Amino acid sequence: MMRKSSRRRHYYIENIRHSHVTRYHGPGSIFVNGEGVSMMICGFPSWKKSFNSDSSKTISENIEDLAIRDTYLENVLGIGRIIAPPINESQNNVPKGWLIPAIRFPLAHYCTNTNCRRISFDFDHGDSKPSSCKECKRTASASKLRQIPLFIGCKDGHIQEIDWDGLCHGANLCPSGASKLKFFPEANYLYSKVSCLSCGSSATVDKISKKQCNGHRPWHPNFSNDICNNDASIHEAPSANAYYAQTTSAIVIPPTGNLVPAIMQSLRASREIRTLRNAGWEGNAANLEAIQKILLNRGFELSLKETEHHLRALLDRQNGSDDIHQIELDAFTEARGRTNGLYGEPDLIVEPINFENVPNSNLFSLVRASALPRLRFISVLTGFSRFNPQVIDKQMGFHQLWGTEPETLFQEGQNCPEWLLGIEAFGEGLFFEFDVETLPVVSNIEKYGRVNIEINKIKKIFIHTISHLLIRVAAERSGFSLPSIRERLYLDGEKAAILLYVISPDLEGTNGGLVELAKETEFDDLLKTAIELSTWCTSDPVCLEGFEFDNGNELKGACHHCVLLPETSCELNNQFLDRAYVLARFQSLLRPS
Repeated sequence: MMRKSSRRRHYYIENIRHSHVTRYHGPGSIFVNGEGVSMMICGFPSWKKSFNSDSSKTISENIEDLAIRDTYLENVLGIGRIIAPPINESQNNVPKGWLIPAIRFPLAHYCTNTNCRRISFDFDHGDSKPSSCKECKRTASASKLRQIPLFIGCKDGHIQEIDWDGLCHGANLCPSGASKLKFFPEANYLYSKVSCLSCGSSATVDKISKKQCNGHRPWHPNFSNDICNNDASIHEAPSANAYYAQTTSAIVIPPTGNLVPAIMQSLRASREIRTLRNAGWEGNAANLEAIQKILLNRGFELSLKETEHHLRALLDRQNGSDDIHQIELDAFTEARGRTNGLYGEPDLIVEPINFENVPNSNLFSLVRASALPRLRFISVLTGFSRFNPQVIDKQMGFHQLWGTEPETLFQEGQNCPEWLLGIEAFGEGLFFEFDVETLPVVSNIEKYGRVNIEINKIKKIFIHTISHLLIRVAAERSGFSLPSIRERLYLDGEKAAILLYVISPDLEGTNGGLVELAKETEFDDLLKTAIELSTWCTSDPVCLEGFEFDNGNELKGACHHCVLLPETSCELNNQFLDRAYVLARFQSLLRPS
């Protein structure tokens, strides 16, 4: 449901799926509303301004309610808080709390009447409704206006409307002094034409050459433009490549020891306890006793020694290493059991897999493997790019989302006071760690026409392709759909490992279908079938030899018939995939391909 603002030139989205806000509908993204109007989500400062002060809660209290607690990830990102996307509270059709603001983009429209085609700019950013043409003289039934679905943008996210008057007339103004533009769309937007009724000038869209980006950020209406030296080019709006969200995610690793997960959560979440923690509890008996009393009121009977033990474990988690992947690798190889259920299940359960009756583990050169019957997953939106996915550092990402200057952020190791959006979910997983000494031999790879490949790239392509093969087999046998199974790759340093996992944002976990594959017989068959799956593709030999594309890129040994996966599953956007690397590793054990 959506509603137009009466106070600002914004259009408010009252309900939107949480997972979509952090992947597809974050600040700067373009979407089409239910009435066919293209809109752009505004930046976080506009979100804060959209808070309805008539709500029963203040914005600070609302942020507290939405907080996702993980002090370690907050420190890694350098932010004050992670919060879930706001939930609107409606009462008697009156919105309360937060509303997500958006603006109309682009503003240029053309008449759908083939005898008119006049371009109109007479729209407000906050207008979310379709409109009719005022120029085509059809008084009985005026023709509808349609947005011209084109914009100019750069890879760093800047975006601007096209200067249609400048395109038609060049550097000169219309000789008549009042241009009257018409737009003639084509199936290929580059051949669409704009012409002037007043002077007869015309041009096609493909005449817009690459130009220097002007740093425009329409999703931040109250901030000035950036200084940007990137080339800007024309693109369609909305389109699949117009927004690539960058997220930082982590599997929450609780401290080891005799700790109660629910108590750890209370220590993180309680405002009263956090105030006492910040005031200091080490060597402060009064504050420690006050924390113990608060926990007692919440149903946790702890001695002062046990209370101190939990507080110290929380502090260790807060001051841990910045290497999220290394912490996860260490945790996934150690057994972590279930609790007695008195205060709930832990955030992570790890059950190592015994290879004694899994002969294909040697074939795969597995060092370790584990089943994770329960895990807690947090994903945080940290920035975005356009046209091609790229890595955005945390200063620039924060600048994109909040509009603040990047050089003023994260000074002297201090966290920013503001928050970033994230989602929290529980699920299950399977973990595999491989022996990197058994990577494909270079000479074997060269037999498939892959030459001059660096060893690190060989490892990346080999492990990533194995991951996709395992996901395809697991989807057939676990009961989960292919898009629901995700990968998490550990390719830094000297280790090579994969985590296959599923999560459910709406439930307290999943149904156990994935960890059922950890049983000896099923696990051995999973490995064997994944290797066999690499030996052929319905598009062979074209797939294995490689697809050539017009832009000079090529994709070898991978297509949608064999190893490419839906975007929700792949961590690397279906890059670094090639079945030839798997065949080169197992060629002596497989039938000729």
